[in-house]
Amino acid sequence: MKLTKFLIALSVVAGFTYSCNREDSNTNLSLDQENLQTEANADFVSESDIDLATDFAANFENTTALRTSAGGQLGAHPDYPCAKVTVTSTNGTFPKTITVDFGTGCTDKRGITRKGTITITVTNPIFVPGASITITHQDFYIDGRKVEGDAKLTNLTTDLTVPTFSKEVTNGKITNEDGTYFTFSSNRKYRMVEGVATPKNIGDDAFETFEGNRNVNRSNGTYFTSTIKTPLFKRNACRFISKGSVILKGSKVDGTLDFGNGECDNLATFTDANGNVKQITLRK
Repeated sequence: MKLTKFLIALSVVAGFTYSCNREDSNTNLSLDQENLQTEANADFVSESDIDLATDFAANFENTTALRTSAGGQLGAHPDYPCAKVTVTSTNGTFPKTITVDFGTGCTDKRGITRKGTITITVTNPIFVPGASITITHQDFYIDGRKVEGDAKLTNLTTDLTVPTFSKEVTNGKITNEDGTYFTFSSNRKYRMVEGVATPKNIGDDAFETFEGNRNVNRSNGTYFTSTIKTPLFKRNACRFISKGSVILKGSKVDGTLDFGNGECDNLATFTDANGNVKQITLRK
């Protein structure tokens, strides 16, 4: 679900479609790439938040609520041994609040560096229908980008073999190290299609995002909306969406982005409103 990562390449198509001449096109391309790079960062940050919150909620849901790392430190997650974890609840029952303090910097096994604090409020074990997770940030950064806003994950499952969730982001804001930023909101639904039998291991999970949209507004006035066209398939073990498509409409883009046939690669195709097709190499 790393949609905005891919819009950087789409700005190339948008620039050639809408510019009046080559010189204007090159200027617009440069501007779009700066804006869309920031938007790409935000999508990565949003998905990283959800992965982290789900992982901690699943691993700290027992009545004692604390895991012990290999080094024996109470209140640590074995995959994030440098983070300090505090769990508060009433008599060890739900709701629970999980506070994760990454201090001045903590890098996980996937190479993502976080600092600051994230607070995760859990109403029930996350795989129980009706359960929800609310995520807030306190002076929180991912790979140097400041993260603000709230996210809420709600379990909508009706068939226990296919866990289904809604994910809503409100007042989202990502600020880059150079001070540029964008705000966003989104409301999407997705279902878990692999890894259901191992709820405490997110490494083998795969999801389909099958409904919803995202609205993005840049500090320089550019904007776009992405809407799910066909379900987006992504494995946690892969950096990229590998199947599905979205419709993109905004001040600099109008068309459909297709992520392929399921292979874990960095290739996609973009078809603009005039039917022109271009292969896109997705950036990390």
